[in-house]
Order: sequence, then structure tokens, then C-alpha cells
Amino acid sequence: MFEIFRNPVDVWRTRDGSYVDGRWVEGGPVRRKISASVQPAKPSDILIQEDGRHVSAQFRIYTDDVLKTAAEDKTNPDRVTLNGFDYLVLGIAPWQNNIINHNMYLVGRIEP
Repeated sequence: MFEIFRNPVDVWRTRDGSYVDGRWVEGGPVRRKISASVQPAKPSDILIQEDGRHVSAQFRIYTDDVLKTAAEDKTNPDRVTLNGFDYLVLGIAPWQNNIINHNMYLVGRIEP
């Protein structure tokens, strides 16, 4: 019903690493598309990153898909591409009201 408000969004997930000839090799990124509504974050949404990353812009993403967040996996959270920039998935707010179940994710642009 609300699909008309959603657009395709590229999500990048890092594959699990493995040992190759006794050396650890990080997994590469895998791209998939999700359907999501992207909206600007509110000032009350802004998160301070504990690990010292500087976040310059944030958005809310509403989707039925499940994404990995920095809160759950500090080493390999999902990243999304919006307007040509990569954003880290910072947190989640599940909306499970049994009418239109979905998740709201907060994503932030990470500056080097």
C-alpha cells in the first residue's frame, strides 16, 4: 500500500571474512537493493558516535528490510548509497504495530 512512497536504495553489506593460507582476509562488499522511503533526520535524531567518527548528514530510512546497524556490529554495519554518497546505518527503531510493520533506520554520512 505504501510502496508508492518508496524508492530503490543500494545497500552494501560486508561478507564475513575468512582465513586463507593462515592469514585473515576481510570479506568484500555485496550490493543489494531495498525499497525504502528516505527522509531528513530530525534534530532530535542526531547521534553522537562513540568511536570518534564525524557524522555530517543524517537521514531516516523506512523499510521492511532488515539492516545491520553500527549499534549491533561496530565493525561491519551496512552502508547505503544516497545521492552519490555512502551513509553508515547507525541505529534502528522498529515500528511493529501489526498494521504496517516496518523499521526506521538512522543513517549518517561518515567523514574521513
